[in-house]
Amino acid sequence: VAALTYLVARLAEHGMSYRPPHTLPSGFSTLLLGLGWLSAGLILLALLHRLAVWRCR
Repeated sequence: VAALTYLVARLAEHGMSYRPPHTLPSGFSTLLLGLGWLSAGLILLALLHRLAVWRCR
């Protein structure tokens, strides 16, 4: 879910930066950076969980 939210936010950033009269809000890039790290961490935790489940069988 976090990765999907990150991808949608990146798509919105691309759309906003593509149109010249519109500029990105000041905290939007920081929000994207945080969402990116959050999604990467959650994906890593999910992979570790899969590894632990496989190992404990």
